[in-house]
Amino acid sequence: MHTILDSIENVPDAVLTSILRAYSGNPKAQLTKRIVSPCSTSGVSENNSFYQAEISWVTSNPTVPTEATSWLIKRWTPGGLSLSELGWSKPIEALAWEHGILRPESLPLGVKTPIVGSMIVPDGMIAWVAMRDVAKELHEYDRSEPIPSERLVSRAKIILSGLARFHALWEQPDRQMLLRGMDWLLPFENYLWRNSGLYAAILGRKAERGYGQVARVEEADRLNLQSFLEWLEPAERSLLEVLLVDRSELVDRFVDIPNTLLHGDLDDRNIGLSWSSSGESELVLIDWEWMGSGPAAMDVAKVLIHSSMMGEPGNPCTETCWSEELPDFYYENYRMAGGRQLDHATWRHSYDLSLCAQALWTFPILMGNIIRTMRGEAPLPEIPGITKEGMQLRLASSMQSRKITADLILHAMQRCLL
Repeated sequence: MHTILDSIENVPDAVLTSILRAYSGNPKAQLTKRIVSPCSTSGVSENNSFYQAEISWVTSNPTVPTEATSWLIKRWTPGGLSLSELGWSKPIEALAWEHGILRPESLPLGVKTPIVGSMIVPDGMIAWVAMRDVAKELHEYDRSEPIPSERLVSRAKIILSGLARFHALWEQPDRQMLLRGMDWLLPFENYLWRNSGLYAAILGRKAERGYGQVARVEEADRLNLQSFLEWLEPAERSLLEVLLVDRSELVDRFVDIPNTLLHGDLDDRNIGLSWSSSGESELVLIDWEWMGSGPAAMDVAKVLIHSSMMGEPGNPCTETCWSEELPDFYYENYRMAGGRQLDHATWRHSYDLSLCAQALWTFPILMGNIIRTMRGEAPLPEIPGITKEGMQLRLASSMQSRKITADLILHAMQRCLL
């Protein structure tokens, strides 16, 4: 999950002490030792910094010996992807902890987050979040180590089962009332308009929304999008060129879909899995910075779009990954968890809409990059330990999976938007 780096930056003692006292439940706990080192993660948001902290402390009770723990600490500041892509920049993760949303008692059985504490400075321009290290759990569902097809499906079902319990819990009336008072959560429409400003700039069109404007278009993004659009059939291309810039029709179609609490950014990098000694599975979710209120299918669609591309080269995900089996498996678990807002027809419609919404974010540019790389127009990605031949095999397998995913998304667009 992280690698120690050299740096003179650090975490203030006041931050560690504040989080420690809340964590230990003792307002008199005192730090006796601290070793804090900056570290890197696989995240891409430029407004976050991460630190590995080894701390020890004592309390005023002489019968309690010195205690110690290790945390990963995130330093959040405004900006980054949240602002450039979503037009929203608030310390959502820290606020969610402080308002109790991410506390263990607010999460359903079998769903966990590693957060142990947070602190927001008075002006709200810096927030700190302390977490347990869950590198082992994240390794169980990791794009860097492709997963055999059968295991991929079984792990996707564990994730969907946990999400179903989470979504069903937060659709309850008392929880909905709680969420309506939290105006710092990411507004749902911001999910739907993500990157529209970028695509407007690339296509030379007027942006339909005020946020997400870009000062300069990267040439690689322009070439990638052009390659993707050229790869499509003419009718599909015309539909995509409109939707990439103007999401108004998509927004309108979501109006009558019931909402719940969303994680908002469920690709594999933010999902971990663990098993107890008795074999019970647990879903571990990190990086809640894009948490908001919206249709449950938004989380499910993102999980399934990404999971279908994580199979081993030469052993891609089975047809199950693209059939109705996994979305229906989620729905069955949602109903078993007490979910009542969605009937099956509404669920399927919301899932189609969510596939469309998720596909409008980064999928066209990523797909275009693979197309260009396969043609030799862009360099092969470099991953330590993987040969050029191995990377080409992975790329060919990824292209096959993404082609099926693209077809699935385009069919969903035809069902719900044409």
